[in-house]
Amino acid sequence: MKPFLGRLLVVVSAAILVCGAYFANPPDTKAAEANPINVGVCMDFSGPTAQDGLQEFPAFEMAVKEKNAAGGINGRPIKLSILDNSGDPTKTTGALKVLKDINKVSVVYYGINSVGALAAKTWAEQNSIAVIATTPMSDRLIQEQGKAWFFRTQFTNTEACRGFLMQAKKMGFKKIGLQITTQAFGTDLETVLKKHLDEFGLDLVGVARCEPDSKDLTIQATRLRATNPDVVIHQDYPAEQAVFARALKTIGWNVPCIAQAVIINMTLTLAPPELFEGWTVFSIYDRDKPGVKALWDKYETYTKKRNENDLSLRGWDTAQILFEILRLSDNPDNPEAIRDAFYKVKNFPMVTGRRGAVCNFEIGRNYVLSAKDFVWNTVKAGKVVPIATK
Repeated sequence: MKPFLGRLLVVVSAAILVCGAYFANPPDTKAAEANPINVGVCMDFSGPTAQDGLQEFPAFEMAVKEKNAAGGINGRPIKLSILDNSGDPTKTTGALKVLKDINKVSVVYYGINSVGALAAKTWAEQNSIAVIATTPMSDRLIQEQGKAWFFRTQFTNTEACRGFLMQAKKMGFKKIGLQITTQAFGTDLETVLKKHLDEFGLDLVGVARCEPDSKDLTIQATRLRATNPDVVIHQDYPAEQAVFARALKTIGWNVPCIAQAVIINMTLTLAPPELFEGWTVFSIYDRDKPGVKALWDKYETYTKKRNENDLSLRGWDTAQILFEILRLSDNPDNPEAIRDAFYKVKNFPMVTGRRGAVCNFEIGRNYVLSAKDFVWNTVKAGKVVPIATK
């Protein structure tokens, strides 16, 4: 399924090169291959967000291979150097150091985990090398002043929070319960949610904070039920989300639930699907948006596995946005030129987001998608499907 798995445990300098048949002049091809654009990959191939990384990266890799086959960036191929970050800040910093010192990369594609991303942001600022990521969600990654060195092609906890609260209010709920991971992915959401409750006229009545690798969350579910919420908003990693869903079943609590589709899609493979029947979830894609199904088909051909979820789409979008940045930089060997090129991207079309969603980076906004770009769905018979409208 994964053409890159054999490279994950070692430092890899993977030159994705194309044959001379794609170029008009064989000597020029050799010159281009000898002068590639060095792009680092620091991805979650192990650790708490490995399921995301292992599904997202093939789409990025596939896009790079296609770009190289079409001539690369101004005739120069992209060379990937790939390392695992394990979702761990220490390992992330170590991997980034290797990518800079040994592989001489001028830009880095980072993965998913917010804890590692915070370390990646600090490293990027200290080393003046831009890092582009998909969706580590911590609001601590937002840079409101000056030009950033760390960018996200998806959304933040603030945007997720606004989406959750907008939907809860729309569904007529007043009292909110919250179930979160104790990692930054969850604790940040709690902080942001408390700031926005008054804006939506809602009350937070209880919080269940769940440690990573929890095997039984019955006590946490029972305590949360005692606060009598109308609805529970969930933000946890797939394995622990499955454990909490089992706990809800164990205590016989059939409370309305709101979550992210990307998490629930993976969780549906870890627990009986009926545990999530009727959950309301948001996606960052519209199934009927042009290009979505075609990309899923292409991903299936490449990986030999069908994944109809956010992951392949956001990996693909991040690659396409990076290609545009490298093109606009005019000097893809210069990290500062690459950083400045992020702010030259204007209305770049994306597969993710609602119809009409585009990529624009601005000073004070180093991320792209917002709550208005979410698409709301429900879980029915083990699948995430659009909410039926009258």
